[in-house]
Amino acid sequence: MKNRVEFYHSLATLLEAGLPPSRALRRRFPGTFRRSGSRLARQIEAGLSLHQAMRQQRGFSAFECNLVQAGESSGRLPETLRSLSQWFELQLKLRGKLISGLLYPLFLYFISCFLLAVIAYFSGGTDSDDILARLIAQLLLPLAIYLLFKLFRKFLLSFAIVGRLIDLLPVMGRLQHSLETARFCKALGFALNSGLGIQACITLAANCCRNAAYRRRFLRMNRILARGNCNFAQAFQRISSRRDRHAALGEMLDTGEQSGQLEVYCDRIAKLLNAETELVFERIGVLLPFFVYLLMIFFVTMQIIKLASSYGNMLQNLIDQPF
Repeated sequence: MKNRVEFYHSLATLLEAGLPPSRALRRRFPGTFRRSGSRLARQIEAGLSLHQAMRQQRGFSAFECNLVQAGESSGRLPETLRSLSQWFELQLKLRGKLISGLLYPLFLYFISCFLLAVIAYFSGGTDSDDILARLIAQLLLPLAIYLLFKLFRKFLLSFAIVGRLIDLLPVMGRLQHSLETARFCKALGFALNSGLGIQACITLAANCCRNAAYRRRFLRMNRILARGNCNFAQAFQRISSRRDRHAALGEMLDTGEQSGQLEVYCDRIAKLLNAETELVFERIGVLLPFFVYLLMIFFVTMQIIKLASSYGNMLQNLIDQPF
């Protein structure tokens, strides 16, 4: 992520300095972007635009390609690239907050695994090899969950039902809403600046969403607008969710449309939702250690009770044995 931030920041600076994209992309960018930049430069020299070249490489998301397309259409490519740099810098900051919030709960989890293994060993009811195998499995569980999430995230989010189920969860649903709606509004603002028609802007912005449920919901506005009986803000009100109404997003979009500054208000909404995402991550960092601590106390207490019960039974058997 840090390399991506530097890539877009450096490319924006070089383009603002007057370098053509093919020359700017041959700069020694960090990490894998050095090779990606060279490939993009060759494709541009072959006649492709920057966003077309980016779509042919796996390292760039639909969000990035669509925003670059909007920037090229509006003639504001350097500003778009700088905004992408700022966007990913914010995502890097949010990721850092999430990781720092998870470190202490993970520490508590590992401590509890070792405590439970020690108690199980001294209780004497389980073979030491079984205890060791269970301990290793418990220690590897967070890594396995992370790898499975990383591997199947895109596949699962391609099903709209998954997004709808996540929306039902109090914390994860709020987090998903903030991230996906911020992504849509950010892309919509850039698309509007490019001079595209409103329906083309909605299509471009909706395709930036990672979650199929949100993508389909935003695309429904095109069908509503095609009937010709409402404006953009009214179409958004018709597809808005409970969280949209709670955040008064429809009212903000209506104000932006009435004032002729819809793209400005889209950017404001994106910033507002990113700030809300940051707040959710902070709450996760506060609440998660508390719940992990409670679970640790519960399981350790159960093991201690089990250990005390086994020793009590042994003592009772010794007392009951005749001399």
